[in-house]
Amino acid sequence: MTDAENALKEAEREKKALNTYALVVNEKNDSSAEYLAAKELNKYLLRMTGREYTICTAEESELGYDKRCHYISVGDNAIFRESPYKRFGDITAEDGFFVKADGNSLFIGGNSDRAIFYGAYELLRTLGCDFYTADCEYVPVGVTIEAAAIDIVSLPSVTLRQYLAYETCYDHTEAQFAVKSGVNTSYAAIGGELGGTVRFGYLGADTHNARYYIGEKYFGTEYCPKNDLAVGGYVPCLTNGVEYRTEKGELSALALATESMKNLILQNPSVKYFTFEQEDGTDGAYCTCANCASAAEKYRRSGVLVRFCNRLLENLRADDDLSGRNFKIITFAYSYTVPAPTGGVIPDRDLCIWYAEYSDMRYSLFADEQRADYKDNLSAWKNLTAAENSGSLILWLYDESYNNYLTYFGASMSAIDTIIDEAVEMNAEMLLILGAYDADNIWHSEMRNYIWTRKMADRSLKAKDLRDKFIENYFGAAAASYIKAYCDDYDSYYSDNDENYPVRHGNEYYSRVSISEHCASLRRVLGAISAVNGSESFSEAQKNVYLKRLYGVQASSYTSILYYFDTYYNAASRDEKLMIGGEKSGLFGVGISDAATAKAAFVSAFKEICASAGITRCREGTDQDNTVENFLENNISVNDPSKKHV
Repeated sequence: MTDAENALKEAEREKKALNTYALVVNEKNDSSAEYLAAKELNKYLLRMTGREYTICTAEESELGYDKRCHYISVGDNAIFRESPYKRFGDITAEDGFFVKADGNSLFIGGNSDRAIFYGAYELLRTLGCDFYTADCEYVPVGVTIEAAAIDIVSLPSVTLRQYLAYETCYDHTEAQFAVKSGVNTSYAAIGGELGGTVRFGYLGADTHNARYYIGEKYFGTEYCPKNDLAVGGYVPCLTNGVEYRTEKGELSALALATESMKNLILQNPSVKYFTFEQEDGTDGAYCTCANCASAAEKYRRSGVLVRFCNRLLENLRADDDLSGRNFKIITFAYSYTVPAPTGGVIPDRDLCIWYAEYSDMRYSLFADEQRADYKDNLSAWKNLTAAENSGSLILWLYDESYNNYLTYFGASMSAIDTIIDEAVEMNAEMLLILGAYDADNIWHSEMRNYIWTRKMADRSLKAKDLRDKFIENYFGAAAASYIKAYCDDYDSYYSDNDENYPVRHGNEYYSRVSISEHCASLRRVLGAISAVNGSESFSEAQKNVYLKRLYGVQASSYTSILYYFDTYYNAASRDEKLMIGGEKSGLFGVGISDAATAKAAFVSAFKEICASAGITRCREGTDQDNTVENFLENNISVNDPSKKHV
């Protein structure tokens, strides 16, 4: 072949390469995470660029590896293995991934199926997309992909990450959205085809399950005594088999728990984390036998629990049937075990301490203003898990008021920024944030899911920027400034409260907000609703979407007022009572009227607002169904709640 012929052939190949747009996978199979990630990319890229990519295997690609092609290689395949990025062994962090370019081609690599999905969605974010909720995302159009400008490496600093929002939790998980959010713990119900989750192994319940390892056969015996203070009614004796043995041969609480845990581990060969956690209940919901009481005096209740778990792990590692098996046990520092052990007790290297205590969410975990008891206890656990051969910390944080999901409440934006850094600094193995996990259409829980999950993926992001971006897209441009100001209002109201009052579940925060402050912020919501109604930029369908969400914010203001209605009504000025306008339709429904009549009208308006917002559940699952009616009946006092709910 002549030089001219070679040049012509090369020119034809170059032309073909430059016009080749393909998503390359190892196999085209709907059970393959890489193939499904490629299909997701294709769906969005078509909308963004107007170009449909061919999804093919390396073998189906006519040109093979050629960096002039506009390939997007998804995961491991023959073309990926010819690229400069065929090895990514340095990506050791859980679910670490990269997106890198070679010429016009891009390569998505990661160390798990989840990581491949995360890489695909991060590429889309880099190209301008974002994913706020299951029914709210932004997809730009007219995008031109400049491969050379893309260089992404993600090495999550916290191994296990999740915000417990309705759409990312339990059997109501919106799996595709949960993957877009980047959550990876067992609380999200995500199928293996979408990368699955880091599953936990447990008996009986995913938390508060220690009694199940002893077994119902022994409920009420010395191995698992009856205790009416505990949820479930029984608690294991955590010194039986550790401090002492009975005269019944090898049988002990420790032996029973060891056998149950061994069987659970053997039955779940792909699971690394297994939970053995104290029973829930009030102080006293633990074994009160003389041996446990004596051990608690020496080691604290937490020390009794940790010593039992340490021995449990020692037994399991010594078992030949578990030789070579990699596993960890998760236990609680919760309620009566929040104070760290004394007496020289150190968590075993394979023991994860799940610290779950209420902090003052206005501040970061170790801020000067943070509750002293919270800081002292967390610092003690941090010190006990700091050594290379000791256990690790898991953080459970509360970002919603468990008994009132509606009122705007949670960590301030500056606190979120610092908390992520604090979690990384203490080498926390898991960061789990409790939101409105069992109630949908709670606007600020959905907003905080976006903020927390993006921060956990990339802590260089700023929480306030994320908040503002969410608001602009979720409520629309016409309403955005009003709702940003609304959030700023409450962050300011809460920060004005004295730092010395007790904080448990959130009601204390808004109990000290004045009626004038509530009214000022409610005006912002009404302004946002009016702005959306008056906008000529939105279709009627889009207006209805934004209005439904704004009614959720209005419900936040109404429930805050309802909690302390009698006090607020008595303190309200005439203008505040008439704020919405007219003697017949004032803020409290009937203008200047008696409190009982005004409250009845206000409750009726609250129900209508909840219905318009699609709100059906108002609090955590401790009351039957947690409906709006149930919430009003059980949480909103007929008398002055300021004396009953603080």
